[in-house]
Order: sequence, then C-alpha cells, then structure tokens
Amino acid sequence: MAKVGDLVVRVTADDKQFKKSIDGSEKKVKKFTKFLLSAAGIAGALLIFRGLTRTVGNLIKAYSVQEQAEAKLAAALRATGGAVGISKDQMIEMSKELQNVTTFGDEAFIAAQGLLTTFTQIGKEVFPDAIEAAADMSTLFGQDLQQSVIQLATDLNDPIAGVGRLKRIGISFTEQQRESIKTFVEQNDVMSAQRVILDELKNEFGGVAREVALTGTGALKQFNNVMGDIKEEGGKKMLEALAPLIIDMTKHLALTLQDWQATANLNRALKGEATSIFEVDKAQAENNERMNEAQNTARILGEELKALQEFFDIGSGNIRNETQ
Repeated sequence: MAKVGDLVVRVTADDKQFKKSIDGSEKKVKKFTKFLLSAAGIAGALLIFRGLTRTVGNLIKAYSVQEQAEAKLAAALRATGGAVGISKDQMIEMSKELQNVTTFGDEAFIAAQGLLTTFTQIGKEVFPDAIEAAADMSTLFGQDLQQSVIQLATDLNDPIAGVGRLKRIGISFTEQQRESIKTFVEQNDVMSAQRVILDELKNEFGGVAREVALTGTGALKQFNNVMGDIKEEGGKKMLEALAPLIIDMTKHLALTLQDWQATANLNRALKGEATSIFEVDKAQAENNERMNEAQNTARILGEELKALQEFFDIGSGNIRNETQ
C-alpha cells in the first residue's frame, strides 16, 4: 500500500508534469499561430487557396465544354431552320441515353449532333442511327467521334459517292445494294438510300460501342463520364454565381479607367493654362504620382484577371479539342 508521503510526492510531481504539459501545449499553439502569421504561414494559406481555385477552375472548365457544345448545337439548328426535325432538348436527351450505353460522354455526342445537323440531307428518320453508327466507327477504328461523324455524314449526304468512299475503308456493298442506292437517289428518296448504307454498317460492326461499354475498362470510362457530369453541374452552379460578379467587375474597371483618363486630360489642360503657378505644378505632380500608382494597380489587377480567365479556361480556345 502506498504511503501518504508517497502519494503527496506523486500527486505533486504529476501536477507539475501536467502544468508542464499545459505550458508546452500553449507554447505550441502560440508558435503555430505565429507561424500562420509569418511569411511561411501565408505562403501555406496561398497554396491552399490555389488548390481551391484549381478545383473551381476544373469544375468551370468541365461545364464550359458542355455549355459550348450545347450552344453550337443550338446555333446549327437555327442556321438550318431545324431541317433535321429534332429539337435541341430531344437531342440532349438522346446524348444522355447514348452515354449510358457507350463509353462516350454526352458532351461528345452533343458536339457530334451539332456537326451532323449541318448536313441537311440527313433527317430525323436516320439521324439517331447515324449518330450511333458514328460511335461504332470511332470505337472500331480508334478515332474521335467528331471525325467519324464528319466522315459518315459526308457519305450519307451524297449516298452514291459515299459508297465509293466507304469502300476505301473496307466497307463493301453488293452490286444490288449499289443499284438500289442509285435508284433511290434518282427517285429523290435519299432517306431510303441512306438506310441501305446504315443497314450495311450495322451488319458489319453494329453494336461495337455498346459491347465495349460492357467490359471492365468500358465500365471505368462510363464511371468517369458520370463523374464528369457531376463536375459539369458543379461548374454550372459556380459559374452562375460568379458571372454577375465578373460582369460587374469588368464594367467597374472600364469606368474607372475612363475616369482616370478624363482626370489626366483635365490636369494636363489646367497645367497648360497656369504653368507659372507653383501650387498647381505641385498638385499636378502629386496627382500624377497617384495616377501612376492607380494605373499600376489596375494593370496588375488586369493581369490577374486575365490569368484567372486563362486558368479557368472559360474562353473557347480549347473547347473544340475538349469535345473531341
């Protein structure tokens, strides 16, 4: 059994050790707080901020690809007067359904639809099959979807010449098929001629894109496409929130620069009228100094805004490559 004296010593010792630990913890907290306020701490905070900015930029970039693809599709529909007979909303729904059964994202299908819409000989009866046939061609030949759409649309838009072009990539038609295509075209039944071509493509490699989606790697691509949709939605929400701020900031900067220029012109005029007055010269010098500081600040801010815009990649510079 422990003696009372031993207990006193131990408690005292433990108490001293406890206080020592507390003091040590307080010192560590103060040291950490000091670190946060130091240059290194600020640099660390900037790194965290940059990481967040990069995340926001990636989300907005993902949405910009989708947004630009939809805008181009809408423009193509307007330019052709809706000759295809399918609305924008119907095409977007079609793209989502195709994403679910292939390895291509819906934004890639929307971009492909925008291209196919410009070929006015291709109507709503064959449009869906043409898009999926292009996906099969891309999967089989290892080329991007837009390339396949342009190639196939060119062949369908002029079926007689298209048969010859398709033969050069290994797609053969019987004599009976070629005669049928020629007859349909002469009868102004282009759709039936296109159907002969699409049926042959289906016989040779139809369903390839769907089959690949059922593989392990295909499932992974589909997962990535869904994650891409989540990023797009997040980017949309952020851009909707940031857009008014960016617009107001741009207007404010433009007005500020105009005010600076007007002030500079006025000061130059005043100085020209009263060059002999020392006070005016002194005031002018001080004003010029303030103007230089303000203009330098505006220049730096402008460079930062430009870098921010380039970082977010909101512009259309790389949109074409992203949608391929």
